[in-house]
Amino acid sequence: MSANTRALLEQFVEVYNSGPDGVYHLFGETVDWSENPSGRGGDRAAFFEALKGFRDVFRDGHLEILNMVAGEDQGVIETVLSAVNRATSEPFKARVVWVLGFTDGKITKEHDYSFLI
Repeated sequence: MSANTRALLEQFVEVYNSGPDGVYHLFGETVDWSENPSGRGGDRAAFFEALKGFRDVFRDGHLEILNMVAGEDQGVIETVLSAVNRATSEPFKARVVWVLGFTDGKITKEHDYSFLI
């Protein structure tokens, strides 16, 4: 199963990098979301609202994979997230660790840990 989980993690990054609205179909009906260190979190609706908020402020979001670990039904991706502020054209860059859990091939847990670089 870890090979399947790895494929799901790679698909997440590929779809994230392909455009602003592509990732929504990767998520299950229920999602356990937390974002750290901001302390935000919640359910699927809260996560989708936060993702939309990020996409409203930033464009050209891109994930570069630094490391990936895949387990039975969850995995961890260490990335560099790059984007550009829509209003100021200033670059944004953060190191983000994504802990993703899967149920029936859909993401049902997303816990993010990040800091600016």
